[in-house]
Amino acid sequence: MQRRTWLKLLSAAAGASVFAPGRILAAGRHDFVPAQLIPRGQDQVPYPSALRSLMIELMKRTSIDADADRADVKLDSTELYRYPFLYLAGRQEYQDFTPEETARLRLLLDAGGTFLADDASGIAGSGFDTWFRRQMEIIYPKQKMDRLPEDHTLFRSFYFIDRIGGRVIIKDAVEGVTIGDRSPVIYCSNDLGGAWATDLFGQPLAECYPGGKSQRESAWRLGINIIMYTLCLNYKKDRVHVEAILQRRKLK
Repeated sequence: MQRRTWLKLLSAAAGASVFAPGRILAAGRHDFVPAQLIPRGQDQVPYPSALRSLMIELMKRTSIDADADRADVKLDSTELYRYPFLYLAGRQEYQDFTPEETARLRLLLDAGGTFLADDASGIAGSGFDTWFRRQMEIIYPKQKMDRLPEDHTLFRSFYFIDRIGGRVIIKDAVEGVTIGDRSPVIYCSNDLGGAWATDLFGQPLAECYPGGKSQRESAWRLGINIIMYTLCLNYKKDRVHVEAILQRRKLK
């Protein structure tokens, strides 16, 4: 989504007194700034280097100028509305969102934001998984979190994705909440952050099991596709773009 469109949506949704366009534009000097949600009562994240590593990889592989330094935000902060992309990783249950936090997150998503949740536990049916599904049922009671179909734009926004990577393979699928032709909530059970995270020398912090390097590469590709989906949404469903996309990939 272009920044101008994002600003218009936020202003229409909540009014200029809260989302002053000048304040939002001044917040970043990059095309894309990632934000990590810090749940209430928490001050640490499972893999502090995960988003930084993903942004570096994003800039290597695309023309996007991303900020390698993530922004940490809480749901009760006015800073929340500066960022169209929000990432949450966890291994266990967090405190349930308050009604105010639920309303603020719903506003962000309804205004065009994308929320990526990542189960970092490496365990099927983890505490985080149970907790996150419960929060989504509250935020979107009329929409069920389902497996995204293979022809979803997310899987073709940059790479053509046919395998779901991560540190571990809990599910061979990405789930999400879909409203109309847009999926504002994306959920992966495979610990993407664990596959992305690197040390200061760019070396992986965790092994990817059982697929090793190819599984990590699938995680990189999925992460980049999610960012591209956040920025572009469904424009690549338009067949007019197909030849240009294929030609660009041949040149690379």
